[in-house]
Amino acid sequence: MQDAAAPRARAMLAAMSEGARSEAERGAVALLKTSDIVGWATNVDACGYVLDLAIDELKIDIEIDGVSFHSDANAFQHDRERQTVLIANGWIVLRFTWHDITQRPQWVLAQVRATIRQREAA
Repeated sequence: MQDAAAPRARAMLAAMSEGARSEAERGAVALLKTSDIVGWATNVDACGYVLDLAIDELKIDIEIDGVSFHSDANAFQHDRERQTVLIANGWIVLRFTWHDITQRPQWVLAQVRATIRQREAA
């Protein structure tokens, strides 16, 4: 009999191999993999920063904000500076939380799809 946790473990290992650095990012990777959204990658270099997930061709940055990585003053400041630099260089920055990824996955996907449509129409 197969362990019920095995599929979840396989999904987590696959997401880790994609380069996701946190559980929240791994959840976002797993979510995007089950969607029709293509062209995204993890740990994308842009404007001197490493983006969590991005659709580089369309300059869409998808940031996954977890409390453990974004709660101190230095991280907060760094995130704001990065977002300002990216926007000044033509990027759209979407920010999602663990709650968004786990409790509102269809909303997350809808926001990403809407942003893709907006960029493709421009």
